[in-house]
Amino acid sequence: MKMKLIIIITLFCNIIFAQKDFSELEIRNNGNVYLKGDSVPFTGNVKGYCKEREKSGRMGNAYYFMFMNKYTILYVKGKYYKGKMHGKWVYKSKDGQLLGFQSFKYGIRHGKYVLFHSNKMKKIEANNKKDGLYKAWNKNGELIAEYEYENGIIKKTIKDPPYGQGYEIW
Repeated sequence: MKMKLIIIITLFCNIIFAQKDFSELEIRNNGNVYLKGDSVPFTGNVKGYCKEREKSGRMGNAYYFMFMNKYTILYVKGKYYKGKMHGKWVYKSKDGQLLGFQSFKYGIRHGKYVLFHSNKMKKIEANNKKDGLYKAWNKNGELIAEYEYENGIIKKTIKDPPYGQGYEIW
């Protein structure tokens, strides 16, 4: 009886905590992500490497993240719910350094996102919604830009970056 219980618990944990690699997924015309050959939108954890030239949309915003940060290879870890990005997504360099994270709610960017400089100092912190603060820091940790957004438009400039001095806010 104990052995059956152990086997059942082990199988349950493997199903619940199993992570799929992006190579096992495909995006279809409806924009949802599926396990290859499956007819139900995928729900579960995923991980894997994203290459700059890969044509698949399985990693959603990973390509935008790579473009903004000038990376050619990116390690991505996240979750899909019913074929949509959901929950916290983490982006790392190929050597494992944390580059940033953002959250999604049923396929829509939601909440805060944070990016880091190569020296691990915070680079950008912003809200994924159309309202809220956007802050940017230089590699020395000095706040160089701060804006308040409302309906996707800058409502208030709190601090403008010193343009022409080699600062990068994106």
